[in-house]
Amino acid sequence: MERLSCTSTVRYNATEAAIHMARYQLAAPYCKGKRVLDVACGEGYGAYALHALGASSVEAVDNSPQAIANAKALFAARGIAFHLHDAESVDRLFPDTRFDVIVCLETIEHLNAPDLFLRAIKSVAADDAVIIITCPNDHWYYATDDQSNPFHVRKYSFEAFRELTAAVLGNASAWGYGGPVIGFGAVTDELVAGHDPLAGQTAMLDFRTQAAAIMLPPRGFSNIGPRNCSYFIGVWGGDAARLYTSAVVPVSMDQYANLVSWEAVQLSPRRIGELESERSALLGDKLLLEQKSEQARTEIVELHGRAEAAEHDLALARGELEQAQKDHEAGLAAIRADHEVILAAVETARDHYRIQAFALNKEVDLISAQLRKIAAERDAVSAELGAARSTAALAADEYVAEIDALELQLNTLTAEQERLRALLRSQEGLRYLTKAMPKALARRVAFTLRPVVVRPARAAKPYLPAPLLSAVRRIARALRLQ
Repeated sequence: MERLSCTSTVRYNATEAAIHMARYQLAAPYCKGKRVLDVACGEGYGAYALHALGASSVEAVDNSPQAIANAKALFAARGIAFHLHDAESVDRLFPDTRFDVIVCLETIEHLNAPDLFLRAIKSVAADDAVIIITCPNDHWYYATDDQSNPFHVRKYSFEAFRELTAAVLGNASAWGYGGPVIGFGAVTDELVAGHDPLAGQTAMLDFRTQAAAIMLPPRGFSNIGPRNCSYFIGVWGGDAARLYTSAVVPVSMDQYANLVSWEAVQLSPRRIGELESERSALLGDKLLLEQKSEQARTEIVELHGRAEAAEHDLALARGELEQAQKDHEAGLAAIRADHEVILAAVETARDHYRIQAFALNKEVDLISAQLRKIAAERDAVSAELGAARSTAALAADEYVAEIDALELQLNTLTAEQERLRALLRSQEGLRYLTKAMPKALARRVAFTLRPVVVRPARAAKPYLPAPLLSAVRRIARALRLQ
């Protein structure tokens, strides 16, 4: 079973409808009111059917962009969501969601890492979840080792399928086999009369649930098993009794007679295998062409999208370029205006600085003249100070000579005073003279020396050396004592 196209160009095929819907009927007993995950949903008809059978919500996942696009266009409805994602990492798509029912039909044979896929669906399964997986019996469709389905990574036997799935999910609660069934059923005119012979494949969703159906034991020569079934079934968490499901199509007795004619029964198993191999090869070629056609349509859609995006980007770029050009021109105009203002300001500043420079030059000339005048006055003062110092030095020399002469006279008078004192002390009758005479003599000497020593000394004081000034002071003190 490969992907079933439901586009408007595909006419309704009842056999293909039964092949695909029989797989989804495996989930019908469990999905009512449940959260369902449909992995590798194809174009979404199965997700739509499960929701119609009572599922509260269906999350459908496929890695084909074209299939998901068709699913959204054909089967979008409240409670159904379609996602473009790989089966091996479906747990990343639903990190916080746990599902009650997980369906994966005819997918495991397409996967390079089926163990990753099994661990992924196990991680998103609720504790009491029902997991349903089917796998085609490629060893019946492709009997020899050199024959295989071009879209399948591996040809599984029933034992290989069971070993792979049980290693991750544990032993299934029910193992089963799928294949064609033959029987009789009851229909009404409502089903037959309402069928449009030109309807598309979506007509298969106008199905009727059977009020009652039974599965009878097969005849011995037609027993179905792992070697001659169409597909293998594994159910985890479900009831083995509920595995008996089917999707049937009513046919006329004429068609039934052709199907079960003696000639058809007499066909050897080898011839049947050859015909089935040819049919499978043709189906593979058909599917390959359909896949290439889908890829081409996808590429065309992508190219149209890219072209539209490029035109949109080009329009945006043109608008941005025009706006940038306008902004550039406005900026240039503003720069030119600022340039004119700056030039005018520069000219004004130049005139201002010229005036200031002229005034500064005048001030410099005036200050220079004042400095020259001050320098001349300084030189004159220095000359006068030098002359005054010279005059003071000459006066000091003259005063020193006069002071030396006065000291000599003072010494002479002092000696005379001592002589007279001695003479007076020797004569008792001359006491009065002894007391009065020195004071009168001293006052006379001091009066005589004052204009000669004291006044000139005061006048020359600023110019006298410290030793000479000290000598003058000693003489003055001596005169006062007398």
